[in-house]
Amino acid sequence: MKRVNIERLLPGDIILTATVGKTGQAIRLATKGSVSHAIIRVQHGSIIDSTDAGVQAWNLHREFFSEDEEVYAFRLRESWHLPRWLG
Repeated sequence: MKRVNIERLLPGDIILTATVGKTGQAIRLATKGSVSHAIIRVQHGSIIDSTDAGVQAWNLHREFFSEDEEVYAFRLRESWHLPRWLG
């Protein structure tokens, strides 16, 4: 099992995973994508995650990923003020 290094992530970072299970494979096949799940990192080491059980907040320190699961982290290069993109 492996964990994400929480110290390297900032609030707003997006964590993408590619699980090896049947559900993950079905999602990648249906979306023609290389990942099957997205998680967003919020404050104080917490993440927001949506599963079949609903949307929940978790502590990333407690999240483990299998050795054969791909895990990617993305961060915006610049943040945009919302009114810039409105009307």
